[in-house]
Amino acid sequence: MTLPQYKAVAAALIQRINTKQYPPHTKLPDQVTLAQEFGVSRITIREACDELEQKGLIWKKSGSGTFVLNTAMFNQHVRPNSWFAGVTTTNPRADVSTQLLNFSVGLPTPKIQTKLQLTPDEPIYIVDRLRKLKGIPHSLEHNIIPIKLAQDLTREICEQSLYDYFRDDLNVQLSGANRKITAELANAQDILYLNVAPGDPILSVEQVTWITTGDRLIYANLRNLPSSGGYVTMATFTNH
Repeated sequence: MTLPQYKAVAAALIQRINTKQYPPHTKLPDQVTLAQEFGVSRITIREACDELEQKGLIWKKSGSGTFVLNTAMFNQHVRPNSWFAGVTTTNPRADVSTQLLNFSVGLPTPKIQTKLQLTPDEPIYIVDRLRKLKGIPHSLEHNIIPIKLAQDLTREICEQSLYDYFRDDLNVQLSGANRKITAELANAQDILYLNVAPGDPILSVEQVTWITTGDRLIYANLRNLPSSGGYVTMATFTNH
């Protein structure tokens, strides 16, 4: 089967990024230049760049162009088998600390109802955390967990590894995850907690994890520094 043009272009651009022909933080050639070089339309170039953006390799800054993210994390720190691993799983525990920013109970928004397959009146935990490695801000986490699946969740548990709690205390078996990765500009919370500047790139990971019963266990929105490494794996698992 012939590879679609935009995928062939995307593969070529990824190769250039991996070989540092396009080094981290540099600007990609504009769409017209790339279209002429590859002998394709600008639409094809745009589709190829969209694919690279979804993989977290580039980010688009309005009015300025498209820039290469630091890809060292993908080449050096990815652990393909750790589908659900968080910071405490992929790093020595002595290096990891957690600042619990919010632990509260609420009702799901329409979006969360869809993501976690909940009714409007099913209560949820809302857990916001700042994760640090060796005292340095690493990632912000916004977690939503149905209370029916984790009724004894506490603030103390939330200051440790949630996935250890799910596995060891609740004895649930994680089955799969849908994961969407995008590059975004830093928002107010990123600036406050991750020590970044306005306009800096952030990797945003939106993930839903489910267990062997088919229940949706957790919705998470994770915001990482592109240079931090160690958390995001680039696999996406199809829901059952």
